[in-house]
Amino acid sequence: MPHTNKIPESLYKQLSRVAPSRNWAMEYRPCLVTLKDRRKIDCVYVVPEQLYVQHWGAFPEDDSGKQSLQIEDVSEIEESSSRLPAKIANEIYEAGESRMGYCIFTLVFKDGTSQAYFTGNAVDFVPFPTDKVAEDIEKVLPHECRQAKNRMDGLRYYWCIYSDVEKSA
Repeated sequence: MPHTNKIPESLYKQLSRVAPSRNWAMEYRPCLVTLKDRRKIDCVYVVPEQLYVQHWGAFPEDDSGKQSLQIEDVSEIEESSSRLPAKIANEIYEAGESRMGYCIFTLVFKDGTSQAYFTGNAVDFVPFPTDKVAEDIEKVLPHECRQAKNRMDGLRYYWCIYSDVEKSA
């Protein structure tokens, strides 16, 4: 019996419109979800069970450091505005961990300013400086933390895992 529920085909279609980032075989889909009770939850990775367990080794509810949502509670899925562009996140993933269990990197913006970050191994969700958005990013410097005093931590995020796609009748 699967540990998680199937994702309805209509939600899977919404999920497929979210540009993925990739870390080896793991495909992340950084989302904003609307729950059936109409609450909106940002910073949610919606991912298939098999890839998640292969990559992380345990279900999020079995790991005290992780937060999770149930796919059956979700009514809508869209791309998160709090995410890094997939191209930038992929560069960080490709560079690998800075040290065991975490990544540091610096985002350089088009106006020449920069911001240093410290995250765990899932890097897609970061707080942008007040006057910046994802489209303002010019490049990323993996493993560099130029502004250590002003370094920002990654945002807290949720995992929402599904076992398979539930086909419509």
